Amino acid sequence: MGLRTVATLVAVMATMASAYYLPGTSPHNYRDNDNIEVQVNVMTSVNTHIPILYYSLPTCYPKKKIRGDPENLGEILLGDRKMPSPYEDLMVGEDIGCQVLCNEVNVPDEQQKLLRKLIKDDYHLNFIMDNLPLAHVNPESGTFSVGVPLGSIEGDAAYIYNHMHFTIKYAPLSAEDRQKQHAKDLKAGTVLEDDDLEGMHRIISFVAKPYSIEHEANPQSKCTTSNFTGLAQYKPLAADTKTIVWSFGVTWEESDEQWQTRWDVYLNVEDHEIHWFSIMNSTLIVLFLSSMVAVILMRALRRDFTKYNRVEIDAEDLHEETGWKLVHKDVFRPPPHAWLLAALAGTGSQLLGMTLAVLVIACLGFLAPANRGALFTFLLVCFVFLGMYAGYVSARLLKVWNQPSWKHIFATGTIVPGIGFFTFFIINMAIRTQSRAGAAPFLTMIAVLAMWFCISLPLVFVGAVVGFKRESMKLPVATNQIPRCIPPTAWHMNTWLTIAIGGILPFGAVFIEVFFIFGAVWLNRYYYVFGFLMLVMIIMTITCAEITIVICYFQLCAEDYRWAWRSFFTSGSCGVYLFLYAVYYFFTSSLRMTSFVPILIYFGYMALLSFIFCVMTGTIGFLACFWFTRYIYGAIKVD
Repeated sequence: MGLRTVATLVAVMATMASAYYLPGTSPHNYRDNDNIEVQVNVMTSVNTHIPILYYSLPTCYPKKKIRGDPENLGEILLGDRKMPSPYEDLMVGEDIGCQVLCNEVNVPDEQQKLLRKLIKDDYHLNFIMDNLPLAHVNPESGTFSVGVPLGSIEGDAAYIYNHMHFTIKYAPLSAEDRQKQHAKDLKAGTVLEDDDLEGMHRIISFVAKPYSIEHEANPQSKCTTSNFTGLAQYKPLAADTKTIVWSFGVTWEESDEQWQTRWDVYLNVEDHEIHWFSIMNSTLIVLFLSSMVAVILMRALRRDFTKYNRVEIDAEDLHEETGWKLVHKDVFRPPPHAWLLAALAGTGSQLLGMTLAVLVIACLGFLAPANRGALFTFLLVCFVFLGMYAGYVSARLLKVWNQPSWKHIFATGTIVPGIGFFTFFIINMAIRTQSRAGAAPFLTMIAVLAMWFCISLPLVFVGAVVGFKRESMKLPVATNQIPRCIPPTAWHMNTWLTIAIGGILPFGAVFIEVFFIFGAVWLNRYYYVFGFLMLVMIIMTITCAEITIVICYFQLCAEDYRWAWRSFFTSGSCGVYLFLYAVYYFFTSSLRMTSFVPILIYFGYMALLSFIFCVMTGTIGFLACFWFTRYIYGAIKVD
């Protein structure tokens, strides 16, 4: 399947996804003067990545009982805590100039210090209305960002934004939307007339502009819809104030935009030039490698096949024979610590299958940002249930190397997941010292452990049973009992040099997309170009396989048969380059992490991600070389 065909397929999948309302993303219709609910989420900062509960501030409280909404596993692990907000008086279509939320709120000394610290750390308030996150327009660039700043720093003074002016855009139902609503009502058994549907609206945009204003102490002169004349008359409110008056305003604007496009301002779907540049860059790398393999490697192999398969070989030629045929009795010798390589290859196959499944489902639109936490939840579920695949691959390799053992299968199901859970546990405990609400609850940790030991690990053993019962893969040549001596190799075939070179091209094929992914993870942005990511993933897989096969061939020609671990680390070195890029990104991006816990969060998760990336790409290289060696040694006559 060519690259153009794959791109067309991805475009068709994306078009199919946009043609339907996917689960969890169906629109909600509102009438004029309907009360619309606004929820509040945790406060977040790109400089700390420690979630803080909104109601830890000296703020107003809603009339209803504060109780968190049910959340899926992904939302809980990512730190989301959705609750009712104090903004309860929003009516569809009703403008509000200025309205006080509640009476003056006293601010104790410890909360004054907290406010100053949160403003200094650039914390943002996060509200949700109609499943749409509150956005803030950057006055300099004009771009949308998620959340609204809690305050600002001017010199040595900190000011709190205690007034929020919401601008909400809404659109009436189109003729097509009315037809869809009619069809939906018919299924539900309640059909509305066209006149009723014409009076309904859908929320298109939810934007706020914050202000810092010091309301006068006299309650009669506090801002209200009737006497509010603007914000220029007020002085800014310092964060070390003794009391805070929280207020808000609302402006409703009718829009002709479609409901299906309301996320475009968050996803920046109109600017894909850089992504196309990434695809073209990656494609050129693949074409370069493919040309190398086709022109150089295949010609060399055909010459070798012709030479080694000759019926009559002169004694002089036999005496001078060199190359990869000489190591045919050692090339399939079990590598050192074969159980560990089998465990890593099994888990790498599991990660590869998980990545492919997630990208396919994401391209279909089921993991849209509107389905909060769905991406992370589906990621965990796929990894857990693909444990069977990990056990199967590991068992097949152990059987080839004559080392079938259940303790090695246990290692397959525990080494990489154990490293991941231990890293998450340490970081979670560090977050708990700063914010108990931002850390994953104890019951959630128990649930993750249960998924690991009660589902994933048993499935690893089930896959191993299937793998052990199958007939062992036939190797084209037998292995000598005494290993062959390896001659000195040239400097350019040094192990560490080839490993370092092997990871450059695969990482070069993906690093532009890595930049956007880092922005989504660490700069509170959305990433939703999964079609591009799938193409880049395919290109990276091909690149890892080809560069590792080329290096493996030159290694075997140098009569060095220790290809197994080297092939794993040749393509697995992509993980090292990913971590080095993470270090570079930390010092060159807009991140301003200075305290210990945020730095631990960043480098802890980046080290874990790089390790997982190393295991996955290393598995691609190892399996490609395993197929390559079986192919070339099965194509020659061995006496």
